[in-house]
Amino acid sequence: MEQNQQVIISIKRTLGTIDGQIINYLHSRPFGLGNLPEIVMLTLLEYWSPFAISANGVDGEELRQRAIWSIKKLEAQPALIREVFLSSQVQTAVTVDNSSVSNSASDERLRVPLALAQWTRHSNAISLCEINS
Repeated sequence: MEQNQQVIISIKRTLGTIDGQIINYLHSRPFGLGNLPEIVMLTLLEYWSPFAISANGVDGEELRQRAIWSIKKLEAQPALIREVFLSSQVQTAVTVDNSSVSNSASDERLRVPLALAQWTRHSNAISLCEINS
């Protein structure tokens, strides 16, 4: 019976605040990551899942694998931010049709630096693949 119970989260923020701006941005389905609930859950999984499964008694290799997965996902975010916003060599952007790697509308397009031009989708998570040219 417990498996059928649902947990609901609701977040409201004023648009003029940074929190509101983030929520508004995530509604735009950035990088083809899906709708707002999917993006929020992906973020929560990456950040908190090792703690949650450990608290539920999971340990050993399963916990170790989840921790490795979380660390890899979390390490990718600073690399993405650095590449998009801080790289002095980011002068050219390419438009990439990412419809083949997402479940969202087929006409979605994404402007990204050349190093970020290839994205792959694995089990509801987006992984960054750098292109060496």
